[in-house]
Amino acid sequence: MRSAYEHTRVFKTLEDFVKNMTSRERPRAVFVGSPPMFRGTTRPGRDIEFQVLKHFPEAALFIEKPIATGPEDEIEEAFKVSQAIVNSGQVCSVG
Repeated sequence: MRSAYEHTRVFKTLEDFVKNMTSRERPRAVFVGSPPMFRGTTRPGRDIEFQVLKHFPEAALFIEKPIATGPEDEIEEAFKVSQAIVNSGQVCSVG
């Protein structure tokens, strides 16, 4: 199993990855699997979908745990996120 991970590079933030990735490491698909309480809004620090759209506009998205299951007072923000994804034209699937 060690061989599967021994050359893995770990970054603290998405910004760090973007700054340090090689062209070969540029993702073709992004899987977002964090719970709604940590994403699905337009607020900095909880706007991973917007960051992915910005940095990887050609990557397909798979979003786990639909954002509509987040707190009720954030549903309007969830619709803003979903509209941004639709407007981007990126392939997106929700699990």
